[in-house]
Amino acid sequence: MNVFLEQAIFNGLVTEDFPVAIIEKMLQNPDSFFVPKCRICTNVQLGMEKYVAHQKQKKAIITDQHKQKTQTWKNSNGAEKCYNLQTLVHRYVDEERYRQKLSEEEYTQLQSDFAIAKKQGMTNKHLSNIPARTCPSCEGANR
Repeated sequence: MNVFLEQAIFNGLVTEDFPVAIIEKMLQNPDSFFVPKCRICTNVQLGMEKYVAHQKQKKAIITDQHKQKTQTWKNSNGAEKCYNLQTLVHRYVDEERYRQKLSEEEYTQLQSDFAIAKKQGMTNKHLSNIPARTCPSCEGANR
């Protein structure tokens, strides 16, 4: 589950050519987006960190689309940002499932692992400053 989720986030960000500035802002303020000691959150963060390092090596050119996404992100409130992260994680998990050609049995097991990790991770939510009722990474992985 850990490697799958980290790779899903990395591959999804690369595929979308997601604006690095948005990811960097999230990583600068992790308590607002991630639950400490949560395996799902940790692997979402690792995938994001891997992407930032990858993009810095690549010296990505900021496109108009990046500027627009970045501006939209800056204008969003905390709950909207959490929802956007949840949607992003869900989309990338789904794409990685098909990229890796997981069988129904493998996917069912992965979902079971995500559910257990979410339950364990949510015990630490009180340590975060996430404005949403639940953790966006956990919700995205468990949709």
